[in-house]
Amino acid sequence: MESVANTLSMTALVRKDDAKLSVEAEWVTDLAGGWSTSGVSSSTNGLSQPADPGLERRKYTVPYDSESEPKKFLRLKATLAP
Repeated sequence: MESVANTLSMTALVRKDDAKLSVEAEWVTDLAGGWSTSGVSSSTNGLSQPADPGLERRKYTVPYDSESEPKKFLRLKATLAP
């Protein structure tokens, strides 16, 4: 994770060859509150990719203003459909 130029980012390896698996990033400013996906973007641009074609390196980013949001948390949520 990193916080640079008014953004909070996380880079992760995610599985992309399983139709039942979805991975998304969520953020919150209060851990007791509800998590949101609003405003989160993801990209593979400029990232070295693993040799395994079933995996993908992705960078998830959300805007972050330390003045108005002194705390902001970003996490990945993986969901496996039945």
